[in-house]
Amino acid sequence: TRDADGGDTRTRERPPEPDRNEGGGVPLLDHPAGYVWSLAKKVGLLGTYHGLIIAQTVHCVPYVVLLMSVAIASFDERIEQVARSLGAGNRIVIWRILLPNLLPSLAASGILAFIVTFDEVILTLFLFGNRFTIPKQMFTRLELQIDPTITAVATMLVVFSLLMLAIVALLTCRSRLLRRRT
Repeated sequence: TRDADGGDTRTRERPPEPDRNEGGGVPLLDHPAGYVWSLAKKVGLLGTYHGLIIAQTVHCVPYVVLLMSVAIASFDERIEQVARSLGAGNRIVIWRILLPNLLPSLAASGILAFIVTFDEVILTLFLFGNRFTIPKQMFTRLELQIDPTITAVATMLVVFSLLMLAIVALLTCRSRLLRRRT
């Protein structure tokens, strides 16, 4: 048989088979969860609550730092300076001035960290082994079949998320009102 160039197709070498991980899938250690898994295995935290808490905390730190850095940058330092000039000590400045002004952002970052952690099933699957958390239970049940229990839990979670967003909005409005008064 001859190909389009007139050469014999029986004698020409075939190209090598592509590697299965080459473009078709991501090897485990190329995903951040793979790095966390290998580190947790070396340290002995694989399958423990402590390992899961540490991994989820590390995963949420950038979100919290981003929200809190914006809140701290927008804090008016003059309020703190006025309180110190009127004789307030460090403890009074922190508890009565700094913390109430940063509390809405702290609550928002906590709610966001909870939502991000709840959504991160991959870390839980890799690090927690055969133990179950609510997101992992939902994920495994949805893989097998559609269960009305999972639909009810998902509905409750959506309602809970909407309530948390409403609380964040109220705290943000309260924070703005407090800033306008000062």
